[in-house]
Amino acid sequence: MTTDPRQSAYDAVFAYIRSQPDVVPATVVERNAMIWRAVHAALDAVSPAPAAGVQPPTTIQAHPTTTQWDVEVYDPRHSAWVATTRFHDPEVAADAVKDYEKTTPTWPDGSPVQHRTVRATTTYTVEPSEPLKHLPKGTNAEDCPACKGTNPDYPFLCPGPPAAPAATEATS
Repeated sequence: MTTDPRQSAYDAVFAYIRSQPDVVPATVVERNAMIWRAVHAALDAVSPAPAAGVQPPTTIQAHPTTTQWDVEVYDPRHSAWVATTRFHDPEVAADAVKDYEKTTPTWPDGSPVQHRTVRATTTYTVEPSEPLKHLPKGTNAEDCPACKGTNPDYPFLCPGPPAAPAATEATS
C-alpha cells in the first residue's frame, strides 16, 4: 500500500489545529486567519526546500486571482470560438447562453449557432528574485548578501563566488 503524497500536509494541518485552544474563533476574520495558517502549514509541509543560494518563490500574490466566465460562439467561417460577453458570475453567464440560444438559434444560412461557457482564471504570482551573489573571497561574511544568516565557520569570511569552470585547450 502506498502512502498518500499529501499525508505530510494533512499531518501539518492536524498538528496546527491540535495546537490551538479548544475555543472556536469568534469572528469570521479570526476563523479565516486560523484556516489560512493551517493552509500555510500544509503548503510548507509539501513544498520542496529551495536550492542553496536561491530564494524560494513567494506564495504572496501580486494581485488577487480573478475568475470570469466568457460566453463564446463558434464561428464556422473561421473555424474558431469567439468570446462575445464576459461575466463575473457563472449563473449570469448560463442565463446569457439560454437567451442567446433563444434569440439567435441559427446563422443566416440556417446552420445552428453553437454557444459555450468558458471559465477564465488568472493568477498573478510574484516571481522569485535572482540568486544572491557572493562578494569577493575573504570579505567579511556579515557584509555579503549571500552569506547573511548562514553562520559560516570562523573566521566568518565569505567563500567568494563559485569558481569558473576550467577552460580546456583545443587539440589540433
